[in-house]
Order: sequence, then structure tokens, then C-alpha cells
Amino acid sequence: MNKKELRALVNKANEGITSEDDMAEAMKFIPKSFYEKALDAELDEHLGYTKHETNNSGNARNGHSSKTVYSDSGALEIQTS
Repeated sequence: MNKKELRALVNKANEGITSEDDMAEAMKFIPKSFYEKALDAELDEHLGYTKHETNNSGNARNGHSSKTVYSDSGALEIQTS
């Protein structure tokens, strides 16, 4: 994604931010989404198959769990699958 696309995305997101609480929620959502995507991709790579696919032994990744990640902006509750 280039800077122009990112700027357009941020501008669109800013339309819904009307208070400090909205801004705080948005600032938690961005890293939360990033960590969830990154961990899912890492697990796909490690296992060699994606969520809901089966491997040669018939196992499938179909569950999820929550985890707490601590970052500079505080604790984030993330969902991993």
C-alpha cells in the first residue's frame, strides 16, 4: 500500500472519529489488527497450511484463543486462530 492509499484510508477512518474515546479506540485497533494478522500469517507459515485447511494427517486449525500483548501503548487483547 502506498502513501496515497494510506492517507485516503486514514482520512476515511477519521470521518467516524468524533471524540477522544473514538481516537483512543482507533489507536488500539490499529496495532491489535496488525498483531492478529501477523500472528496468523506466522502460524500459516509454521504449520504449512491456513486456517480451516487440513494437513496430511487430517488435522485442521479451527479454534481460537485470546492473548494479551503488551506494547508501548499498553496491553492489547488479541484473538489468535
